[in-house]
Amino acid sequence: MDQQNAVGDFEVSAVEASRMVYRKNPFPESVRVAEYLRDHTDVGDTIAVLGSEPQIYFYSNRHSATGYIYTYGLMEPQFYARQMQDEMIRQIESARPKYLIFIGVTSS
Repeated sequence: MDQQNAVGDFEVSAVEASRMVYRKNPFPESVRVAEYLRDHTDVGDTIAVLGSEPQIYFYSNRHSATGYIYTYGLMEPQFYARQMQDEMIRQIESARPKYLIFIGVTSS
């Protein structure tokens, strides 16, 4: 059985499928962002993502400057949201990441 038959025939690319399911969430772009980060940082450098795209850490093979690798919980109407936001800010300021990536997508 060849590879094409093993996985089936798809009529859209992976990027198109991502757009169909996840709309404007920057999953396809995350790969390119991560490549840039990998090329412009050293293995020991940290990065921080202001948004909920933890895949950027994975794809770039770089550590987060904060324990908050996605931010949904920080933005929800819940008792600890402000405390968590302040903690994330302190962690990022303390770690002084090489890059700070801002995700300007409402759903992130």
